[in-house]
Amino acid sequence: EVEAAMIYPPHYYDTFPKSINYGAMGAVIGHEITHGFDPTGSQFNHIGKLRNWWSNETREEFDRRVQCIVDQYSNETVVPELGIQLNGMQTKEENVADLGGLKAAFRVFLVFLS
Repeated sequence: EVEAAMIYPPHYYDTFPKSINYGAMGAVIGHEITHGFDPTGSQFNHIGKLRNWWSNETREEFDRRVQCIVDQYSNETVVPELGIQLNGMQTKEENVADLGGLKAAFRVFLVFLS
């Protein structure tokens, strides 16, 4: 859910460079939009009904990419002194949304630059 407060500090400052605002606000908005296509959101159609609307090839490729994200995050040690590892499977929904949001914000910023 994206609140109207997003157009105010600390998410947006009209005196900051556009790159900062696109990165901060754009990543949050992109994150929330990406949830519609993350491992859970992708199972629902445009009216919110549980429905398989992707082709088998699309689902397989998506699952392969999500597994890559899970593997990458699972190899991260959060607290080295205690040997605490991230569990990429537990955080996959948020990780997919974070990465999707950042990618979307960057793409929009590139459009702004052109």
